[in-house]
Amino acid sequence: MYEGLTVVCGGLNSKDDLTTACYTYNYAADKWFANRLFFTKLLYICILTFSRVQSGNLTIGRKFIGSAYSPSVGLVIAGGSVMDSNKITDLVEVTTDGVVFKTTVIPKLPVATLFPCLVFTDGKTLLSLGGDDGRVSDRAFRFQLGSRDWEELHRMPTPRWGL
Repeated sequence: MYEGLTVVCGGLNSKDDLTTACYTYNYAADKWFANRLFFTKLLYICILTFSRVQSGNLTIGRKFIGSAYSPSVGLVIAGGSVMDSNKITDLVEVTTDGVVFKTTVIPKLPVATLFPCLVFTDGKTLLSLGGDDGRVSDRAFRFQLGSRDWEELHRMPTPRWGL
């Protein structure tokens, strides 16, 4: 949390439809807003089932994504199942404000996957670990900001997803 703000994006709505909507919550005011720009770590991306003030939209609606936060990069949202098709995606989106989402900051994941574990090891190194790419995965990848591609690391000893 940064300055008492949290952002939630994507997921399923109360009608079980995938959504692209994002919302920003201010704890001090106990209200949802569309105009606050900064936030931090988001442990689980979802949309709650009652009405909120929308702050932005993902490029495509997704569920079962991975996410990680770095102050120098913003919130990274990757992988998941795509709206209306249940196709697994390799798309990576980045937002620094919960309003604008970019797909050009970090390249697509090397493998389309559900529930990848994303983690920043420092402000500029992002890991994508495990997930489900049709089977529970033991694959590990590293992306260094400023580079153009993900690098495959040694496989994890045990396949895992939903970390």
